[in-house]
Amino acid sequence: MEQNEMLLEFTKEDKEQGLNVVDLGALGKFIAEYLVVKTNVVVVYAYGYWYPTEEALKLWKANMDDAPFWSGLEYIPYSMILSKSGTTATDIFRPTWRGYTIVPLFTIGACAKKLERR
Repeated sequence: MEQNEMLLEFTKEDKEQGLNVVDLGALGKFIAEYLVVKTNVVVVYAYGYWYPTEEALKLWKANMDDAPFWSGLEYIPYSMILSKSGTTATDIFRPTWRGYTIVPLFTIGACAKKLERR
């Protein structure tokens, strides 16, 4: 972890309450596992599982059998107040975003298929 980065993990309680889930509309839903906050440029990288819609799969030319996709979700919150000791993942994940980009990094289904072939 770089000096200008902050790692924030969701608690078990956050996950049970669905506070790590975001609806991406036509692109599906994203379930975050943890966040990496770039404190010098106010950008957040959420890492977790993306469950795309059929429509989104067409854009990425992907196969639903390979979903969910281990992905990165980069976004810029409208406001972000950071405290080294008191900031939680939900503090940063829940506010309104200016925009986002989702990038599939690894497919769980494709990995399982490779393991089955061995």
